Amino acid sequence: MNRLISVVVPVYNAEEYIGKCLDSVLAQTYTDFEIVVVNDCTPDGSMAIVEQYAQKDARIRVVENAKNSGTMQTRGNGCKEAKGEFIFNLDADDTIRPNALEILMKKQVETNADIVVGGLVYHKANGTDIEYRANMPSSMAIEDTLHALIKETVPISVCAKLIRRSLLMDNDYRYFPNMVIREDTCLIYQMVFFANCIAYINEFIYDCADNPNSCTHVRYTLLEIENIITSRRLMMDVCEPYPQLMPALDETITFSLLRLYCHPVPKKEIKKLLKKYGLEDYATWCHGWKVLSLRRFFSTYISALLKRVV
Repeated sequence: MNRLISVVVPVYNAEEYIGKCLDSVLAQTYTDFEIVVVNDCTPDGSMAIVEQYAQKDARIRVVENAKNSGTMQTRGNGCKEAKGEFIFNLDADDTIRPNALEILMKKQVETNADIVVGGLVYHKANGTDIEYRANMPSSMAIEDTLHALIKETVPISVCAKLIRRSLLMDNDYRYFPNMVIREDTCLIYQMVFFANCIAYINEFIYDCADNPNSCTHVRYTLLEIENIITSRRLMMDVCEPYPQLMPALDETITFSLLRLYCHPVPKKEIKKLLKKYGLEDYATWCHGWKVLSLRRFFSTYISALLKRVV
C-alpha cells in the first residue's frame, strides 16, 4: 500500500501515558507512518519522554505550539506540519491496536473513502468498558451520517478514524482556539459535511483510557459551558441544509443545553452565552417539555433544581 499516514498526537499533561501511546504506534503492522507530536506547552515531563523516543526512531517529529492553544487548534497545527496523505488522530493518553492502521488503510483502498471510521473502547477506571462500534454501511449519504452523529450511533471522536489530509487542508474549517471540550464535535461535523465518501469497519482499533486528569473530569466552568454552546451552534449550522435532520437535532441540542443548568454556574451567565450564540429558544423548560421524553425532561429539571445557582 505504501501510502504515508501521519499520526498526530497532541500532548498536554500526559507524562503517565505518552510512552504507552507511542509504543502502540511503533508496534503497528503497517509501517509506512510518521508520528507528529505537538507540544501544547505542557508543563509536565511529557516532552522529555517524547524526545527519548524521537532519538531512537526518526519517524517521530516534534512540533511546538507558541502558546497553549487547546486540543482542536493543536491538532490543526499537527495536520499542517504532517507529510502524510492521511491523518490519524491519537490522544496522548490512549493507545491503538497493532493492526489499526493496516485495516483502516485496507478499507480506504477498497472504497477510496475520505474518512474510514473504526470502533473504539473506553476503559473506565472502575474496570468496566464501553464499546463504540462503527458498524454502519459504507458510502452513506451525508445526511445519513450526520443523523448517525446526532444519535451517537457512530463515535463522535475524531480519533479512531483515517482521514484524507486534503479533506482537512482544502476546505474552510471553523477552528475555535482554547477549546477544551467538544472540540471533536466541532471538527467531525465539518469533516462529514465536506467528505465525498465515508467508510466503516467493524473492528475495534482504539482504546481510550479513563484519565482522571483529562478535561472530561474537570468541573465545568464558564469556559466549558461556552465550549458546549459553541459546538451546538456549529451542529445547527452544518445541518441547516438538511431539514429532515431537525427533529432529532432539536431534541439533542435542547437536552444538552438544559443540562447546562445542572452545573454550578450562574444562570444569568449561561443565558448571556445562549443569547450570544442565538440558542436561547432551545434552552427553555417550555421547549424541553415539547421535544424531550418525560424521563429526560424530569431528570434534567430535578437536577437543575438541586444544583441551581442564581
